[in-house]
Amino acid sequence: MSELIAADLALGGRVAPGWVEHDRGRVLGAAHGEPLRVPDLVLDGVVSAGLCDLQVNGAAGHEVADGEE
Repeated sequence: MSELIAADLALGGRVAPGWVEHDRGRVLGAAHGEPLRVPDLVLDGVVSAGLCDLQVNGAAGHEVADGEE
């Protein structure tokens, strides 16, 4: 079952009131304007796309900066 979230939405280079609908982590739709129905959750904040930045410096006791090994 999907969940509809209403909040300020960072989308298309602007922040304005809007909504995001998702189902188990998959975005079904998002837009500025009035939600399609009564929201399941209203947030006092900004919803925006996320980015996971992973930095790995080495593994198994070896650091990348140590040399060719």
